[in-house]
Amino acid sequence: MKRRTILLAGAAVAAAGAGLSAWRASRPPTGWDEDFDVIAVGGGAAGLSAAATSAAAGASVLLLEKEPQLGGDTLISGGNFNAVVPSSAQNGLPPDSEALFLSQILDSGAGLNSPDVAAALATGASGALAWLKSLGMRFLPGVREIYGGRFPRAHKPVLPRGEGYIRALLAECERRKVQIRLSSPVRSLIRAQDGRVLGVAVTDNGAPKLIRARRGVIIASGGYGSSRDMLKTYAPDFADLPHDNAPGVTGEMILAGRQAGATVMNMNLVECIPGSGQDSDGQIRLDIAPTRMIMVNSRGRRFVDETDYRARITQAILKLTPRRCWSIADSDTVASYDLATQKSLHRGLHAGTIFRARTPGELAAQIGVPPRALAQTMSEMRLRRGLRTPPFWAAPVNLRVHATLGGLKIDSRGRCLDPSGLPIPGLWAAGAATGNVHGANRLGGNGINTAVVFGRAAGEDAARA
Repeated sequence: MKRRTILLAGAAVAAAGAGLSAWRASRPPTGWDEDFDVIAVGGGAAGLSAAATSAAAGASVLLLEKEPQLGGDTLISGGNFNAVVPSSAQNGLPPDSEALFLSQILDSGAGLNSPDVAAALATGASGALAWLKSLGMRFLPGVREIYGGRFPRAHKPVLPRGEGYIRALLAECERRKVQIRLSSPVRSLIRAQDGRVLGVAVTDNGAPKLIRARRGVIIASGGYGSSRDMLKTYAPDFADLPHDNAPGVTGEMILAGRQAGATVMNMNLVECIPGSGQDSDGQIRLDIAPTRMIMVNSRGRRFVDETDYRARITQAILKLTPRRCWSIADSDTVASYDLATQKSLHRGLHAGTIFRARTPGELAAQIGVPPRALAQTMSEMRLRRGLRTPPFWAAPVNLRVHATLGGLKIDSRGRCLDPSGLPIPGLWAAGAATGNVHGANRLGGNGINTAVVFGRAAGEDAARA
């Protein structure tokens, strides 16, 4: 098919409102603008990990990012990375193992994730963590249990949010001579008649190009939490909620993968976390350490186990009448948070959206719940949740879309699978663009590790294809 024919076909699809698509060529297009062995689409942890790994295996690699900067959801994440701590380093922690980690991923997923893929995450996370450290990524000592994590195995970076990951991975990509292009959205995957993915059509700094991927394309462009239209289509119950996703997380490449023949699954599954209101900083939260805080309803009573799976906490909040609740922690707990979170809380305090008081009764008066009930609840949970040191803090809990759990079905090597379960030649996926890693719920701390584990797997497999 001639290049002009391909471009016209793509324009017709876009004009019809279908967005991204997969162009099928009867033979490889003549007049490719450029050639690379591997093309990674997306500049977060998944795409950077895939690109660096492919390049380390000897492939020539191009990374395309549609936004004017790298980072995606990784950069604004909490940064926690789940990985099993070796028994020799557990130092009084509850005993952990890859088998336990896998059992929790599968139980959390409620049968909606793939056991082999979940196993690849559970067994691969420690190696991915070691790889990151070898690249200069630094973590605080020890591990912790974070909101929705269900176990103390989350490793916290030294740098705030996900900044350390992007710095370390970008440096490795540069060292490996990966070509990185920003403001370069992929418009389509290009396929041969036999179904193999040949490359991409991209707008490269305003210029349309066809770029061949001799070995394959890796979709690592994230989920669709920032796309109101996709949420309305696939998860309408969550479409009107605020979100804390990066602007570019709009899901087009998931649809492009589907057009290329890949199976898409679990698109109705969305992960929410507590956060501030629609027009406020979504990081104003008191649930960072779930074992050291409580949630109370409008009657001043606990209504959920704060250490439960995120999906169950979300459902408990959605069932409240009225849907109004608060998270509460003491000053020692707030002081244990990273500086970025503390700054957000103090901004909220001065803006009047976060509250602080010396006594439970004073706090109750500020947030509008019965003082006696709140005082009793806090007294009952004083030792179990560390509500000891005044002043006490309260933050309103407003659910926010944090991640979408649906996407492209992959195998343990990151290969995209067709409806028959067979790999699509030339197409891989990693990170939040995948749909069968987590199932019904994603454990807290299982975001960035998923990106790195499957980014590395896809990058290595594609380079050797």
